[in-house]
Parts: sequence; C-alpha cells; structure tokens
Amino acid sequence: LKWTYLFIMVTYVVCSYLGYWAYGSGVDANINLSWPENGMNYLSICIQLGTTYVCIYLTNAVLLLNLERGMPRLGATKQRRFAFRAAFLALQTLIGLLLLGGSGDIILALQSLSGAIGMSALTYFLPFLMYWWCFPHEMTRNRVLWFGFNIAMGVLIMVGGVTSSLADIIDNSGGIFSGYCHLPYKYSKKCDF
Repeated sequence: LKWTYLFIMVTYVVCSYLGYWAYGSGVDANINLSWPENGMNYLSICIQLGTTYVCIYLTNAVLLLNLERGMPRLGATKQRRFAFRAAFLALQTLIGLLLLGGSGDIILALQSLSGAIGMSALTYFLPFLMYWWCFPHEMTRNRVLWFGFNIAMGVLIMVGGVTSSLADIIDNSGGIFSGYCHLPYKYSKKCDF
C-alpha cells in the first residue's frame, strides 16, 4: 500500500510539473476555452454536452424508477406515477433555483464543502484509522505517533475546509429566490447569462 501511495504521489507531482511547464497559468478552468475556436473544439463541446445530458437523464431516470419500485403504491395508477414524477421534477427545479438564486456561487461552495468532508476524510485520516482498527497488533509506539499525527492533521484540514466552505455558503446565499441567475465570466468567455 505504501508503494501505491508513493507511486501516485510521484505521478501527480510529475504531471502537475509538466502541465504547468507546458501551459503555465494560461489555461482556463474550462479547458475548451484554451483551445482554438474551430470545428474540432465545437465538436468536442457538443460531444461533452450530449454525454452530460445522457448521464444526467439516465441518473434521474434510474433514481426515479428505483424510488417508484421502492414504493409500490406510487405505481398503482398512471395518474399517481405522473403526479410523483411531476413533483420530483418540480423539486429538482426548486433546488436548482435555490442554488443559483444567491449573489455568489453556491454550487462551487457546496462542491468545496463536499470535498472538505469527503476528500479530507478519505485521503488523510480514514486510511490510518482503518488500518489502526483492522491491525491493532501491528501498532508500535512509533506507528501510533505517526498515525496520530496524520489523523490529527487530517481532521484539522477537514475542519478548516468545512469552516471556510460553510462561511462561503452563508456569504453567497441571499435567501430563497433572491438575486438573479448569473453565471460569471470565469465559466465561459462566450456568454454571460
């Protein structure tokens, strides 16, 4: 396992160094904005849109069908299924309006919150906790100190990330339906909705 982490770490460092050496800070967050405006770039964008649409549609369809399957009374009549599906779509639309209705970028703040919780835990301290729990007989004094340090640092990183993400969510939220839907320049050079 330690060789795997070492290999992944070296690979990340090499790829990040080579990427920055090749492109510098001239790469936009949306990689298509860094490419020339030609037919191949537009084809790439169309393929990405099509793939994203299919993934979102299929995910929604599977989620909805599993919910209907788990609640047999919903599927009793066509009218009940239609009402449930309409309510489900209305709820998704409402959540979308709430996320885009503030003055800032709520979605980005929510992504950072999920990363602060999930990525910090899965990367920094849960592997150490699980190893400690699964192999307590292999824990020497030095290993306990090293694991304790990594667990403490991971929890500290997670708490810092959660705190800053929650502060960002609070600062950017304007309440229900306040503000307007504004997708800023950083996502697209072509349009500013």
